[in-house]
Amino acid sequence: MKFKKIIAIVSVILLLAFIVMPISVSAGKFGPDMKADADSWDRGQGDPQNAIDMDESTIWHSLWDVPTAVAAGYEDAVSAQNKFPQILIVEFDGVYTLDCIGYLARPAAGGTNGIVTSYEFWATETGTIEDLHNDEGWTMIASGEWKANSQEFKDEVFKNVEFDAIKAKAIKLVVVKGAGGWASCAELQFGFTDVWYLPMDGFTPKTEPIPKPTEPETEPPPTEPETAAPDLIITEEDNAAVPTEAEAAEIEEGSKLNVPAITGIAAAIVFVGIIIIAGARRRKNKGAK
Repeated sequence: MKFKKIIAIVSVILLLAFIVMPISVSAGKFGPDMKADADSWDRGQGDPQNAIDMDESTIWHSLWDVPTAVAAGYEDAVSAQNKFPQILIVEFDGVYTLDCIGYLARPAAGGTNGIVTSYEFWATETGTIEDLHNDEGWTMIASGEWKANSQEFKDEVFKNVEFDAIKAKAIKLVVVKGAGGWASCAELQFGFTDVWYLPMDGFTPKTEPIPKPTEPETEPPPTEPETAAPDLIITEEDNAAVPTEAEAAEIEEGSKLNVPAITGIAAAIVFVGIIIIAGARRRKNKGAK
């Protein structure tokens, strides 16, 4: 009994834990699918994919931890410090229209190393992630400078770069200069105008995102049409089989139960049964004597 009680209590606890368990924000669908690559990245925690994972706590960072990279099999790893430009490239799953890009620096608690202070953004309608060092078919759409100790970085909000709407299959962030001689990025956001996406907190796009498309309603399967009952056709033979009123009355009279006869038979059976039982008792009593 105690074992059953323990099982019941554990089951309730697991059920409650499942209900209140937080869901990771990076596990959902937030717009077009993307993939990223870069000139270099730190093998410990600086993967380029971190710049598009909708998680501001992870970052892309140019290679600085050479021993870790060598241990991971990158024997020719060389520190990327003061080696500019550093390039981060992002490819979309299609060609989309956008009119702004948001850059989110690494969390302020981690310091300023790698925060972009001079940048260029390039776009292409035909290029892919393989064009990291190929500029053919690419157009520069924006450039500028930021201060690593600006209030926006301290407040951990996006730096927005706005431009006339362009179509793009891929975007390059060319880091011309970064704080401490490095390059880093917590998140890039793209202000799409022709496809739904979910902006992160702190990113204010130039154009309001279009509404999320609703799932098409599925029509119920067609129902089978009701078939009408066939008309009853009475033939002459059927009419011949129908009894007359006199015949029907005779049948009804014959089908009536003969109540007195049945009652008499039942009484006789009961009487015979009583006699048999009484005789059996007398024989039993004589045998006992």
